[in-house]
Amino acid sequence: IGKPDLTRFVEAFRSAQNAEVIEELLVTFLDNETFGFFASQLTHANPQVASGMVQVFIKGAKYDPNRLLPLWTDPKTSKAATTAIGKVLTQRKDHFNCKPLITMLGTIDRDNRAILLRLLERSATEAALPDLIRATRSEDPTIRLHMVRVLTRFGTEAVRDTFSSLLHDPYKEVRQAALDG
Repeated sequence: IGKPDLTRFVEAFRSAQNAEVIEELLVTFLDNETFGFFASQLTHANPQVASGMVQVFIKGAKYDPNRLLPLWTDPKTSKAATTAIGKVLTQRKDHFNCKPLITMLGTIDRDNRAILLRLLERSATEAALPDLIRATRSEDPTIRLHMVRVLTRFGTEAVRDTFSSLLHDPYKEVRQAALDG
């Protein structure tokens, strides 16, 4: 099936009695090769189509969800698309690359920061510990606090040392979280 046919299936969301059938069909075609086409449909003018595409991205298993992150934070991405991508990211159970997530913490708007922090919490692994520990030195106390919460899952010496240094943090919440960790 070529791109023109995919477009017809996407457009069928407008009047579909059984949108689930179209959704399941489109899920089978969403992969890294067709990602760009499908991503462009997240901002479709018709709300039924846009909503259907969100479901396709949530259920799709043949594409790398990390590819959504640059679109989500791109200033050129519309508010509607940013909201749709945020919905996809929170409802998927994937683990994302922590390094880009941590890098985004300083640049993402406050509305999306909560989503980003949940993704980080879900995706953190021991391999990401150096980056997570580095993030505890952020100027933003909210970031420091959340990094401490993420790090509580890991009982390494480096984490304990980080918690020890945060006992002198200027913000009470960060000190308390480090103490509890």
